[in-house]
Amino acid sequence: MFLGSDAAFGADDGVVRTRVDYAGGAKSDPSDEIRGNRTEVVQTEYDPVQFSFGEVLR
Repeated sequence: MFLGSDAAFGADDGVVRTRVDYAGGAKSDPSDEIRGNRTEVVQTEYDPVQFSFGEVLR
């Protein structure tokens, strides 16, 4: 589940903030049990002095 990876990544030095949610899809109110065709997404705010974009993706 994407919430666990959000918590682990958000604890790294240089990561300012993370937020998870669902994107896309036809269902107006998705849940963990009924996501429809939505995708799990993570928004990451980080300090580019400490991480390059490539490092964040890895």
